[in-house]
Amino acid sequence: MIIALTKTNEYIQAGDNKAQLLKNLICPSCGKRVFLKKGESKIPHFSHHPKEACKVFTEGETREHLEGKLALYNFFKKKGYKVKLEAYLKNLKQRPDILIESKKKIVIEYQCSPIPIEKVIERTNSYKASGYKVIWILGNNLKPGPRITDLQKSFIRVHPVFSFYIMHYSAKNQSLQILSHIQKSYGKKWHYNSLIVELSYLIELVEESTTKEVIPDTDKLFFDLKEIHFNLMGAAHYSNSKIRQFCQELYLDNETLLNMPVELYIPVKHEWLIETLAFQWKYYLLKWIENHQIGQVITSKNLDRFIELLIIKGKIKCYRMPQIHGNISKIICYEYMEVLAQHNIIKMIRKNKWSVQKRAKRFNNEEVKLETLTKNSSMKSSNNEQSE
Repeated sequence: MIIALTKTNEYIQAGDNKAQLLKNLICPSCGKRVFLKKGESKIPHFSHHPKEACKVFTEGETREHLEGKLALYNFFKKKGYKVKLEAYLKNLKQRPDILIESKKKIVIEYQCSPIPIEKVIERTNSYKASGYKVIWILGNNLKPGPRITDLQKSFIRVHPVFSFYIMHYSAKNQSLQILSHIQKSYGKKWHYNSLIVELSYLIELVEESTTKEVIPDTDKLFFDLKEIHFNLMGAAHYSNSKIRQFCQELYLDNETLLNMPVELYIPVKHEWLIETLAFQWKYYLLKWIENHQIGQVITSKNLDRFIELLIIKGKIKCYRMPQIHGNISKIICYEYMEVLAQHNIIKMIRKNKWSVQKRAKRFNNEEVKLETLTKNSSMKSSNNEQSE
């Protein structure tokens, strides 16, 4: 930690020249004794004495973490913000890296080491429940690469310009990187834009304003429906547990993977946010629509009720992403309704009201199905594809 309390109850930074002259320094969180550590290869910081561990503040901070949070603190301080470093929030028993007190209370966590997703969710929800806006910034060890892990997903935020994005700060280079417009195509290919920006972008994010410079949107994602079909059949052959469960459900409905309609293969923009197998939740929605009579009207109220039922029964489950608000499952199901409208399964009468037009075509012949899948494939790839 960088901040300690003197015997006169004043805060002092480890980098302050007076720190090495003072004795009886204590941890602001637990009140136990701490001592100064510094050297040519070390960032000045305070540490607890042996056998006096602190429940709030863990030892073993990396150089990156110490340098990074200090740099971010100094940045906001120079900009005139009322900012505190390692402020202890007694009611939450939490000690965020940076606390900003402006029109809104804001905490910034500079996360450099892996932690359980449960911790991210717990801290985020705890801050939000007490009225704090939370911003997570990742260090080098957690920066996304060719793939985005479940832990990294929990740090994703949404912005009107950046869409789904993650922030990374390099303490060594003192640079802020925004990985924006995050998407995933079928398989394991992630797509996002990467842009090094000035730290002043943090001000705009803190103030919830829109940036002047618009980051280009990701190109339309490539998807080869025939390849998706072969991958699906291959996963079924090797007894993938999720596919096996889906096959059992199809069997109970007198359906098979072979006769599945093309509409179940078509990707929607944000389906990567849903942990449930894409074929599976799409099948539930399509089957529900097909249980209506031709010409029958479906309202948004009917649809919302059905989506809520899927959520309650655990038949549609999203990844744990505490910084994203709203009903993600509902948003994505509405995106899929647009796909079904494009394929004339339903017809939009007016906003949030559809009429059932026909039942999706099933297949008995794989050759015919492959031809149909090829016709419905998108052949435009992204320039920002991250491949494994």
